[in-house]
Amino acid sequence: MIQGQQASASAAQITQIKAASDSQRSTVPVSTGGTATLIWSASLKRSAIVVQGIDRLAGGKTYELWYVDGSGATPAGIFDANGASQSVVLTGAMKAGDSVGMTIEPSGGSPSPTSTPIAVFATT
Repeated sequence: MIQGQQASASAAQITQIKAASDSQRSTVPVSTGGTATLIWSASLKRSAIVVQGIDRLAGGKTYELWYVDGSGATPAGIFDANGASQSVVLTGAMKAGDSVGMTIEPSGGSPSPTSTPIAVFATT
C-alpha cells in the first residue's frame, strides 16, 4: 500500500473508532516531549493514537505501541515521528481493561518492551 492510501485507510479506521457509541479518548504528556491521545472503542476492539510534537528519534530507534494486561505487553505497532501531528491505528485486538503503552525500541520493534514507557494510557 502506498503512503497516501495508507493514510486514507488510517483516517477511515479512526473515523470508525470515533463514531462508535462507546468511543473514548485520553490525552497524556509524553515524557520525552509532546502529547499523545488514545482513541478507543471496546466494542470494536480497536484503538488509535494521535501524537503531537513528538520528535524524530536518532537512527536505529523507533516508537512502539503495546497493549498491556495482567499477563504482560503485546506489540501493537511501530511508528516514526516527525514532530508534526500524526495518527497511528494500533494492530491487533484491544481487550477490555487493556492499558496502552508507548516505548522507544530498536528499529523494527521488539517482541517485548526494552525501555521504560514514555506514555501510558489506562482504558478502564
